[in-house]
Amino acid sequence: MKRNALHQFAKDYCYCGAIGLLIEIGFTSLGSLRNRDFRMMGRTSPIMFPIYGTAAIIRPLSHHCHSLPTIARGSLYMSAIFLTEFTSGMFLQKHHCCPWNYGRARTNICSVVRIDYAPYWFLTGLLYEHLLSGKAQKGNVTAPGR
Repeated sequence: MKRNALHQFAKDYCYCGAIGLLIEIGFTSLGSLRNRDFRMMGRTSPIMFPIYGTAAIIRPLSHHCHSLPTIARGSLYMSAIFLTEFTSGMFLQKHHCCPWNYGRARTNICSVVRIDYAPYWFLTGLLYEHLLSGKAQKGNVTAPGR
């Protein structure tokens, strides 16, 4: 990897980690409303930063699949997010430090993945694609490379 590409990936990694934490805090804040907790206290863990940071791979990935339809790109990103969630969750479970447990959800896999979260991960992947494309700051919402 060239020095500039490595530098860009490191910046994207930090950016994606921070964005992921913010999304999680927002998502858990909204979830607290189901429990009638109107304080809307969101939660996350610092352990999540490096996991969300791996979304930085979306920039180079999007350059290779920019010609695919949105549904294909979103499905690809969603699959990558599920794979990341599963592998990191299993690793963290093994070391007794996994900050999430989906064991009570009907659609869980090994307590670390919820299949019913597929639409959220689909949209999150496309959001990361948009944010990493650099076009988000310019107000252009087209896919990278178009």
